[in-house]
Amino acid sequence: MALWEPGSNRGLKPIINATIPASGAATSRGKARNVLVSRLIGEGWTKEQLQEFNDAVSALGHARLDFARMARKELGEAEVEILAGVPESPPSQLERPSTTPSSES
Repeated sequence: MALWEPGSNRGLKPIINATIPASGAATSRGKARNVLVSRLIGEGWTKEQLQEFNDAVSALGHARLDFARMARKELGEAEVEILAGVPESPPSQLERPSTTPSSES
């Protein structure tokens, strides 16, 4: 099994490609509050920013699942339900701690 195949969408490349937007969304400055208010009471993300974050984390999770399935197949391991009892497409309920969208500007 090749963990990295140049020019291929196999192996770790999809995970790395999904990590970039997920980490960018996770570390972006909240746009729901101005800089001064954010410094005083913390960041506030807009609904659009939260959706971007949720989508990026979901894409990263799916890339990890695909990698696990591919690795099991390449290694000749039996196929198993990786998320037994857990829905593969969870509702978009992931939020960062203390992220209450605000209309302050």
